[in-house]
Amino acid sequence: MECLIAGEPLHVSALAWAEYLCGPLKAGEEGRCLTILDRVEPVDASTAALAAHLFNATGLRARSMGDCVTAAAAILANEPLATENTSNFEPFVPHGLIIADS
Repeated sequence: MECLIAGEPLHVSALAWAEYLCGPLKAGEEGRCLTILDRVEPVDASTAALAAHLFNATGLRARSMGDCVTAAAAILANEPLATENTSNFEPFVPHGLIIADS
């Protein structure tokens, strides 16, 4: 992704980090990933409230709560979301999410 090549700060939501850690991971992958991360964004009450708003505002899509939490974390951090799965996150753009160019 261009953001990695450009050396831009890389944040990840705690939920996305948990999903990544579910693996399968090869030996050393977690450590290498941690070296490029600048921050793991917490899921706090503000993130939860915004995620619930996004869930309700975007059609109560089944299985979308994880995406709602990830989008909320990006919105609250005022950072663009880097993803190769843009279709899952496009519904959040009208609510303040910026999707990074891939």
